[in-house]
Amino acid sequence: MKDANAGFAANSAAGHAMPAPRIDRSRRAIAGIDRAKRYARHAIEDANAAVVDRARDLRKAAKRAQYAAEDLRDETRQQIRRRPLASVGWAFLSGAAVVTTVVLVARIGKSGTHTRDRSRDPRGSHAEFDGDEFQTADARRR
Repeated sequence: MKDANAGFAANSAAGHAMPAPRIDRSRRAIAGIDRAKRYARHAIEDANAAVVDRARDLRKAAKRAQYAAEDLRDETRQQIRRRPLASVGWAFLSGAAVVTTVVLVARIGKSGTHTRDRSRDPRGSHAEFDGDEFQTADARRR
């Protein structure tokens, strides 16, 4: 290490600069770093602009949804005032439809028909394969 520094010091004292290949590599490396910095700066600026645009779009959409909900509320109030019996009838029918749907879904889930694997044995899911044939739970108890 001393020899390398001594040689560099001697070259510098004699008016010689760093060897040309080292200078070229250093300049290329610095230029590459500068390009990478510019690229990163532009990428960050583009990303920030995209985020700002999306945030603005979301705020506008939220405002439009709020206005639509307020318009629907006002329209519903007007319809109820104009036709109170029809409004009560529609509310009753809507409630009945929801209750019927919930009851049907609960019955289907309770029966468990959608979970049984009928492809393995036509006699039910409690059969076991014993050699040549399937045996049901009743046949195993005998």
